[in-house]
Amino acid sequence: MVTAFVSLRRGSVSPASGGVGGCARELKGLVHVVNHSSPLPERSGHGLVRTGRQPRLQARRRPTNPGPTMLKEADIGGAKERLTDRHWGWTEQLEPTFVAKPWGRTDIPDAPPEALPLGEIIYRANGHNLIVKWLHTAEPLSVQVHPRTRRRKHEWWHVIEARPGAYIDLGVSRPCTRDEIAAAARAGSLPDLLNRIEPRTGDTFYIEAGTIHALGPGLTILEIQEDSDVTYRLFDYGRVRELHLEQGLTEAITEPQPIAAMPGPEAPFSLAPLRLDAGEKIEFNTEGAALAVVAGEGTLAGRAVKAGQCWLADGALTITADAPMHLFIAEPRPPRPTSTE
Repeated sequence: MVTAFVSLRRGSVSPASGGVGGCARELKGLVHVVNHSSPLPERSGHGLVRTGRQPRLQARRRPTNPGPTMLKEADIGGAKERLTDRHWGWTEQLEPTFVAKPWGRTDIPDAPPEALPLGEIIYRANGHNLIVKWLHTAEPLSVQVHPRTRRRKHEWWHVIEARPGAYIDLGVSRPCTRDEIAAAARAGSLPDLLNRIEPRTGDTFYIEAGTIHALGPGLTILEIQEDSDVTYRLFDYGRVRELHLEQGLTEAITEPQPIAAMPGPEAPFSLAPLRLDAGEKIEFNTEGAALAVVAGEGTLAGRAVKAGQCWLADGALTITADAPMHLFIAEPRPPRPTSTE
């Protein structure tokens, strides 16, 4: 459960509103926020925002020597470019893949004609066990479940836009047997067994693998998930697509579960949501993260960034907002050791 919202004005923390509403700020590290006119403090403890657990995302004081030289390092395939900063780390802009879906939308600006109706814009953070997506829905998605065991897939949603009539089905609303769920799926009444939520812009939801779920129409969602493409469809609103009742029911959670806004300490990735006003600057240190820019524009290590982009970053870096910015920094967590007892 998230316990605090963090205002990115220097050193200020405001109480959480509770529940899944709003943009829960589970800042897991130390973050500097400075104005262009304000030098960084000498002590790392000044003007920092902290949470109660040991951070991996940490602030770092700017060196007193002149700014570092930026070097370009060719990617192995030659198609991408990684910008290396000798003192600060590196950044790499990820290339999007546009995917047409039967439930997608036709009103997305700059969508390739071959990807209409546009359902997914996918960024793969290769080597980081993360996939970042923008989802656009005009119709309900299939009722589905992701595996809990082999090729597991936990995911997290941030509601960028929720139009009138939008909804999310998340988990069963009461204890159900697998036979009951199978019968409802065949009869077309499976959505009646699910917990329906009317989301608002800014709401966030963490979806544990095994949770039966579906997005409804009228939504734009930022999704951050484990690097797995396994989805078992239980019900698909009459669309002519393959269903996977047997596999899905094996993995499905059939008891109501608490709804979490953010990944907990056992989740395979952590999130740091950040907001910057125009002219504000953040310096942070990460051991490898994906940055999803939801709104605004600015620079990341001197490179122009804007809404709708996704970047990889590693090391100590600076984000500067030219216009009010909203972004999420996602870091994979290392797998937990398995007991040998």
